[in-house]
Amino acid sequence: MKCVCCQEEVRTVDVDTMCFGCTLVQQFAIIIEKRTDIAGDEAVDLACHLADMARNLILEARNHHEADDFFADVGIGMVRAH
Repeated sequence: MKCVCCQEEVRTVDVDTMCFGCTLVQQFAIIIEKRTDIAGDEAVDLACHLADMARNLILEARNHHEADDFFADVGIGMVRAH
């Protein structure tokens, strides 16, 4: 499959045919623009930085923990965040 945003070949895409990374950037940029005075390219740049940090944390955790344990912990964090 190909992401409609970055045009990279990926294994999975979301309902909008975007890869995980592009979906993160898009969602982060939307939140940044709605909750701050940052907009446009500046919001996207910040969103890219945050998405890179999130991906790095996920990859580091994946390398140090069993996948089931990692995703169980992610679910716990999501409960606390909402």
